Parts: sequence; C-alpha cells; structure tokens
Amino acid sequence: MAEALVSHSLEQLALVCKTQTEEQVQLVVYHVDKDIKKITNNLQTIKPVLHDAEKKQVTNEAIESWLERLKGASYDMEDVLDEWNTALMKLQIEGKVENAPHMVRSFIKFPCSCCYPFNVRWDIVKKLKVLRGILDGIVNERESYNLETIGQVSNSFRDKVVLEGQKSRICLMDDSLVFGREKEMYDLVRILLSKDRRDKAPHVTSLVGVGGIGKTTLAQCAFKDERVKAHFGNNRIWISVSDTFDEVKVAKAIIEGLNEGTCPNLNELENLLRYISHLIKTTRFLLVLDDVSPKGQDRLKPFMLALKNSVSGSRVLVTTRDKSVADVFGSVPTIHVSPLSEEHCWLMFREIAFAERNEHQRKELLQIGKEIVVRCKGLPLAAKILGGLIRFKTRKEEWQQILDNKIWELADAAGTELFPHLFLSYYNFPSEIRACFAYCSIFPKNYVMEKDTLIKLWMAQGYLGLGPYGEMVSRGEECFLTLAVSSFFQDFEMHHDGSIRSCKMHDEVHDFAQFLTKNECVTMEVIHGSELKTEATLSSSRNMNARHLTITIFSSGDGFLPEADTVFNFKATKSRTLLALLMSEKGRSTIDCGPPKLANLFLKFPCLRTLDLRGVLVLGIPSQVEKLIHLRYLDLSAQGNLTELPEALCSLCNLQTLKLNNCYNLKQLPKAIGKLINLMHLHMGTQHSILMPISIGRLICLRTLDQYTVSSIVLGENEGCSLKELENLNELQGQLTIRRLGDVRDLREAKIVQLKKKRLNGLHLSFDGNGGNEKQMFNDALLLNGLEPHPYIEALTITDYHGTRLAPNWMTPRLVLTKLKKLYLASCKNLESLPTLGTWPSLQELSIYSITKVKKVGVEFLGLNVEGNMRKLESPSLVLFPYLEKLHFQNMDDWEEWDDAGLIRWEDVNVILPRLSELEISNCPKLKGLPWYLWGSPIKQLNIVNCPILKEACQKEGEDWPKICFIPSVKIN
Repeated sequence: MAEALVSHSLEQLALVCKTQTEEQVQLVVYHVDKDIKKITNNLQTIKPVLHDAEKKQVTNEAIESWLERLKGASYDMEDVLDEWNTALMKLQIEGKVENAPHMVRSFIKFPCSCCYPFNVRWDIVKKLKVLRGILDGIVNERESYNLETIGQVSNSFRDKVVLEGQKSRICLMDDSLVFGREKEMYDLVRILLSKDRRDKAPHVTSLVGVGGIGKTTLAQCAFKDERVKAHFGNNRIWISVSDTFDEVKVAKAIIEGLNEGTCPNLNELENLLRYISHLIKTTRFLLVLDDVSPKGQDRLKPFMLALKNSVSGSRVLVTTRDKSVADVFGSVPTIHVSPLSEEHCWLMFREIAFAERNEHQRKELLQIGKEIVVRCKGLPLAAKILGGLIRFKTRKEEWQQILDNKIWELADAAGTELFPHLFLSYYNFPSEIRACFAYCSIFPKNYVMEKDTLIKLWMAQGYLGLGPYGEMVSRGEECFLTLAVSSFFQDFEMHHDGSIRSCKMHDEVHDFAQFLTKNECVTMEVIHGSELKTEATLSSSRNMNARHLTITIFSSGDGFLPEADTVFNFKATKSRTLLALLMSEKGRSTIDCGPPKLANLFLKFPCLRTLDLRGVLVLGIPSQVEKLIHLRYLDLSAQGNLTELPEALCSLCNLQTLKLNNCYNLKQLPKAIGKLINLMHLHMGTQHSILMPISIGRLICLRTLDQYTVSSIVLGENEGCSLKELENLNELQGQLTIRRLGDVRDLREAKIVQLKKKRLNGLHLSFDGNGGNEKQMFNDALLLNGLEPHPYIEALTITDYHGTRLAPNWMTPRLVLTKLKKLYLASCKNLESLPTLGTWPSLQELSIYSITKVKKVGVEFLGLNVEGNMRKLESPSLVLFPYLEKLHFQNMDDWEEWDDAGLIRWEDVNVILPRLSELEISNCPKLKGLPWYLWGSPIKQLNIVNCPILKEACQKEGEDWPKICFIPSVKIN
C-alpha cells in the first residue's frame, strides 16, 4: 500500500514540474519550488526499499510504524496537491483564469499569484513545508532498518495474466475444481439421500475444517449433484451466513426456496418463521448454511426450531470452521474435512500451473513444482492460489525464487492464521494491484462486489493513476482480471456476453485483506437493539488514523437504532472512504440522518473521496456538502425522502460518480450541475423522470447517463433542457433513455444530437409528452428518422410513438442495425402494421406490447414480398429471424391474423425462426390462429394467456394443434 501511495504522489509531483516547464506556470510563492523538489527527492529515495519494508513489517513493529508514518505523509501530500488543483479548477469554472476553456481534469496546474486567492496560497505553502520536514525525518530513519533496495515489481506478470485471461477463462470459472474428495463426497451424498421414516426434525450434517480446506466447494458439489437435485427438486436452498446476518432476509430466502420463488408480504421475523413451519409440513427440503461461526450460531436457533417436524428426508447441511458449532446443531454425523494428500494437492496444482506448457517445460519444472506443493500443507486454496501465481512464470529461476522466498519464514513467524501463499502472491503483484486488492477489505464478508462499481471506487482513491479516463478504466479492468485469475476473487456472476458482472472473496482472502489494512480500515456493525460493535474503541489511536470507514447496518425492526451522531463518532477526521451499508431488506427502518446531522458529518470528514449513504435515511442534503472538495464518488441511492439537491453540490468539481437510483421523490437536478466538469457517471435509474437544467450539456466528460428528459417547462430561473443539449455529450456509453420526445419543439434538434456518434449499446426512445394529435403523428415520424442510433447498438426500445408506420431510414431491410440483439416496441397505439424485422441478422429477443391497431401480421413482418418467388428461401442467406430466441406479443387488442399467406412449403420451414425457443402471446383476445412456419422452429416453451379464440384453436382437438404438438412445454391459460 505504501509503495502505491508513494508512486501516486511522485506521479502528481512529476506533473507539477512538467506543467511549470512546458507551460511556464510558476509556483505562487518564492522557495516553494525547492520544497517540491526536496519532497520529490525524498520519495524517490524511499521508494526502492518499500517492497522489502512491506514484507518485513509482518514481524517488525518498528518498520510497520515507519511505514504507517510514511503512508500518512503520502496521504497528506495527495490532499494538499488535490486542494491546490481543486482551487484552480474552481477559478477556471468561474471564468477567472485566461485559459479557462482548457480545464484541468487529471493533473496539477499552478496558477500565477495574481489569479490565486491569498489565503489559499499561504495555507497550501505552509502544509507543503510541514510535509517536507516530516519526510526528511522519515528518510533519515530509513537507514536504521537495513532495508534492501528492490526495484518495482514488473508489470509483466499482470500483462501475462491479462493476455491469458483474454484467451481462456478456465482459471476464472472452474471454482468446482476438486481432487481427492471422493470419499467425503460419497459419504455426504449418501447421508443427504438416506431415508429415515422416524425423522421428526431435519437431520443436520456438518462439514468441519479449517479455512481454505474446501468445505464450501464440497458442499457446492453435493448441492449440484444430479441425484441430490432429483431427490429434493427445486427445494434446495443455499444461505451464506456471516458473523452478523439479517434474520429477516434469511427467513425470506428460505421461504422463497420452499415456495417456488415467492414470499408473502411479511417483515416480522416471528411471522416469517411461523410461515416456514407451515411450509415444511408438506415439503421435503435441503438447506445449506455455509460458513456458520460461533457468533452466528445463536441467531440460527429460532430457525432450527421453526424447521422441526419437517417432512421425513429433509436435511440441513452446515459448513463451519468450529466443531463446537456442529455440536450445538446436534449434527449426526459430522464430516471432518482433512487436508489433501500431497498427491491430490499436486494434481490440483498441476492442473492450473502446468496449463499450456510443452513437454520440455513440464519435465524441467516438475521437481520444483512438487516441492512448492509441499508448502501448500494440503490446503486446496493454497494450491489454487500458488498455481495461479506460478502459471504465468515461464523460467525455472522464477519457480525457484518462489520456493526459496523468505516470505515463507516471515508468514510462518507471524502465526498460522496468516497464509504464506497469499503473502507470496500478493507481493508478486505490482503496487497498484496490491492497493486495489487491499481496498476490498472495506466490504463485509460474502459481499457481492460489482466489477464496474469496484473500478469506480479504485479510481476515486487514485489507485489507477492519472491520465485519460479510458486509460484508467483499462488499468482497472486489468487489475480486476489479475485478481480474478489469481483466485483472489471467486463466485463470479456473468453478463450475457460472458464478461464478469460481480464476484466475492473467499473468507480467508477477506481475512488476509483485513490484516493488510488493519491500521487503515475500520468496520462497525450497527444492529437493532444492540450496542455498537467495532474492532476497537472509536477513540483508539488506531481508529484515529484510519482512512477508510465502513458501517454495516442490520435493521431487524426490533429494538432501537443509535443516533447518527453516535454512529459517526469516529475520530478519523482524515478518512477518505465512508460506506454506510444497509444489510437488511429494503424499506426497513434505518438511521435517521437529517440535514443538521449530515452537516456535522461533512464538516468532520473533509478529506472524503468516497461517500456511500445508502444505509442511512437522508432527509435532505445541507449546503455544507461543498466542504467535501476531494469527493469523487457519491451514492445517495434509495433515498425516497430526498426531494431536491442543493446548488452547493455543484461546487464538487472533482466528482466523478453520482448515484441517485430509486430517489423517487427527486424531481429535478440543480441548475448549476454543469459545473461538475469531471462528472463521468450520473446514475438516476429509469423508474421515474427527473427534469434537467440546460447546463447538463456542459458535462462533456459524461460516460453514463441513465435517462434524459426533454423539458418544455421552465425550471426556476433556467429554461429546461431541450434535445440539443445532448449534442456535446459524445462520450456517452451504456444505456440511455430519452423521455418526453413529444415535447421536442424543433425537429432539427434530432439531427444536431447525432446519436449515431455516441457509443451507446442500449437506447430507449420514449415519445411521451404533450402530443397525440395528427401533427404529432407526423412529427414523431420525422423525429424518429433523425434519431439514428449508433450502428453497433445492441438493444433498442421505442415507446409511445404516435406515427402510423415505423419506418425510419435506418430501419429499412437493406440498412439494418447489424448488431441489434433486443428490440422492444410498446404503446405505439397508432401503428397499423409491424415493421419488417425478419432480415435483421442478430436479433435474439423481440417484444411487441400494446400495439392496439394492428389487425394482421403478415409475411411482410418476415421480410418477404407476397409476389416474390418463394424458392429463394432455399438459399441460406435468406434465413429469416436467424438468431431470434424469444418472441413475445402482449395486449394486441385488434390483432386477428398471423398469416403466412399459404406461401410456406414444408421444405422451407427450417429457414424461418430456426432458433426460436420461447413464444408468449398474452391478452390478444381476437387472434384466431398461428402460422404454419412455427412447425419447424425448435420451440421449447409456448405460453398463451387470455387469448380465448386462440386457446380453442390450440386444444388437442383444435385446428392449430398440429402446429404446436411438438413443443415440450405448452401452457394455455
């Protein structure tokens, strides 16, 4: 961590010197440039020994203390330089600097003394001189520790990891890699499937073993076993139990597992447990309670009482490190998960470490590899992490260095709870990756970490360096992938395109991260009716120097919650992160944090880079928010009482991410939001409209904008934004919803916006507004024609369109959106026919809702001409809807015919909808029948809801039964 901080400070200082040299911008006070040079020299002197110092601090308290002081000075240095840069940016924003158009974003510039406020100038100068003195002392003390000079860890390891990760995802996805557990697996499955008619309560079986031994993996294998699936059906429930968990959330998860995914509207634990007792009388189940600790076992007792008298054959499987937990649960039997044999540990290690090596390399590295495996001590997690580390080392000397590394001795001396393999892999990372990993200790155990959010948080702390946004994101992606491939992350959830959406950390890895940051990160638990729990007293010296604070709030609805002033009574006034996370169900009571209390918080923690207030009840944002000049990341999501944002928020010119999701009563953004010149992500959700001021068009760095609402009204003193304010937002990516297109007054704005130049992968065009007359029908057609999206867009939604035809120039069969996968058309109530869509080459999902005037869907929908020669269908190039998998029709009030015009021959049906797997038709009361070309589609599921005429036709004796008799699942309501 220290090396990363020093590197970042040096990067900032180097840019200071570069700015002075290239742009001839001098420091504002005589001799301050000498202080900058001296500080730079000090940091450059210290940096080469930091890698050795970070290793030795494990067993040397003096070195640990020295590093803590160095980190403190580096943090303070970042704050001073950031303060200076912020003051200049504010001058530029206000137009008080001549070169204001060239706004500073990610580097430091120093204005001339005539432009800089006198009091700020001297304040910064004094701070720099103090820091110089502190660093002088730290540098002089370095000599007494006999630290070795080691160059910075090469980025070649990361580069190899990234390259390998792009070629293959085996290291990411194969979490079920199991060796040497055949006996345990056989015994466990046999116990789960055993029958005992004398059962009056579920049998409890426990897997007991040390951390990293493979208990969870073994339980997952049994949970996914086909025999277990067949025996318990869908009534298999997996619950991860941390030291502190939300009983109500766990109870609801059990009910959903027993009740086909549904849960009654109950929020009291007693009522939920009573409902569980009712369900288990008729339902056999398997409940897995993963990672139960002695702290959590008492809180599970009410659940075990509720599970009594369950159906014979029901089972509870517990994984725990502590045998006393198994005894309390009355486990019969208890399976002790022992370390792997060296042979099986070797097989696991070899599977990862020797992947894609040639025979010569295998022979050369075989003996060293087996000696490294001995170091794993039979722990599968150790074999996996060391295998992931050594997989990317190609030379024998590199393997030997791993085997002979002194870190084994250091880690062993520190205690058995510290895994040497984690130290070894961690110190093999470049400094920025080490910093990114250590920061993950701010999250609770079993927390689902969203990849994109994690990268934004790393960026907010400066761990991804300086420079253009794209470069920082690329570094973040590389850091994440390196940690993932190295098994520091696991339990991945994926996007549909195969990229990672989220992950978790193994408990042992999480413990390791917390060990690394024990002097920087403080976690506090707030539980209804309980005293505050922290790792140390709030006023301890350790907590006074903490830089990252996490408050986890568990609101059960019973008892009291402490006051906000008590919760935020930390002495760590230099904290850079404050997370308030509500770990309970949404809508539950939480800590009341009104404007006066928030004002105190903002004044108390002026160094915050990241502030997440989702876990507290925010009633309003006070003007004191302007004191958070360093803030980069602000999350105010799920604040239903928030009605407005103060103009003072717009002074936070360093802000990169602002999250306002589910703030249902927030009506508009502040009129000066255009001052947030570094804002890159503005998340507002799409559930309700938020009016925007005209200054939104100045946010030229914006990458994420969930919604954009065209306004025809006046917002206070400022006119609401028109469509043309989108013109300069050329960096937009991801999903965008444009609302109230019916309020557009100048149709030429559609061309000005140039949507096709914005790299959006999802677009929703909503033509709601004041229109609806004949003129609006004409205007919507012209407007849609001008709103041509990016040619590689993947999802498109069009709603409330008033035209009679949906045929913009960019939707013609010859000029299609070649990458479009999802298309949704809804509430286009004047539309008389569906557009031609069958020739679109990539379309996978098509949903058509509330198109109420369409009476007939003919072959034009497929992309065929009735007069054409149907023999052309024999050409593979004329496959229609070639990739469509899901097709939904809903609320088509006047739809009567789905016609194939008698043109389809039996030999042609395989080239129409050849991949369709799901067809749903609901609330189409006049539809008479289905087309014959469905006969050749591989449909697996057909749902027909509230279509009385079609229902009759699709009965076994009906006219359309031959068209659907081949479908495995047909549901007609």
